[in-house]
Amino acid sequence: MATACGGGDALEDAGLGEDARVDPPDDAGLDGGPDDAGGEVDASVAEDAGPAPVRDVEWTIEPEPMTIDGDIALDFFYPYVLVNEERPLDYLLTLDRCMQLADREESCETMTRDNLPGESGVRWGIDPGSYAVGENRYRFHLKLIDAAGVTVDEDEIVMVLTVTSCSSCVGS
Repeated sequence: MATACGGGDALEDAGLGEDARVDPPDDAGLDGGPDDAGGEVDASVAEDAGPAPVRDVEWTIEPEPMTIDGDIALDFFYPYVLVNEERPLDYLLTLDRCMQLADREESCETMTRDNLPGESGVRWGIDPGSYAVGENRYRFHLKLIDAAGVTVDEDEIVMVLTVTSCSSCVGS
């Protein structure tokens, strides 16, 4: 017998009387058929389960190329946003900071960043000891990595600094 939300008899409340009976349709999933919890899942239904959690890391700036013609020290702040709708503490955020001076080999260092969602940034600077005459490239690569070690999102920016002359920079 069906019970109404308020505790009464739903069939009587509907005016159908005490002897009324409701039979579910044959395809209501009560027979253990494919729509039942133990049966196969239709892929089109599984896709409608809702959107996957968003996990995204993005730089919010695109550095402009710069040219300098002397010994100078510069400070920079590059902001980024981390969005992680799924257990943020189960993820690792890393930053690869790479530097390629003039025509030399690129050198990189990797560091762990705060993995809590929101806005953050990288503060860094250069002085004559971190550039040479020619084109210098500074690359910043953020990676969001899950507990299995799989990169789920990443973003990269590059700042190009052209130095035309200096007296105390690398290689002078």
